[in-house]
Amino acid sequence: MKIVVYGNADKDEKTGFPSEADFIDYIKGGIFRNNNDGRYQYSQQHDADIILLSREGKVYGYFVISGMQKPSIQDTSIAKNPRKVYLVKESILFENPVILRYIDITRYQFGKSITEDQFDKIKHLGGTQSIYTNQ
Repeated sequence: MKIVVYGNADKDEKTGFPSEADFIDYIKGGIFRNNNDGRYQYSQQHDADIILLSREGKVYGYFVISGMQKPSIQDTSIAKNPRKVYLVKESILFENPVILRYIDITRYQFGKSITEDQFDKIKHLGGTQSIYTNQ
């Protein structure tokens, strides 16, 4: 299984997450609303089965990926310079955001692969998980 941590630092009103609440809403099903339809456009292009979603050093949840595609014209109008589009099957929000540096995960701004053991530790520290799907 390929697991990648991505930073989501873009705070632009149109293409990013101006506030922590906006980021949480995105994970709580926003990825499936507002023309996103489960399409996570990103500026990096790592292959991934799981994408951990971080902001300001904390992981808030993750996406389970069902496939990957090249960006469409619509994707380029939604996101800044997307290089890959991940098709999200499930979006999971942790009860407690997990501070990455406390578990020795650093330098993930451009995507960083982690082990299944690290992923299990993050899930444990994150507590209860709420699962959202495209309905």
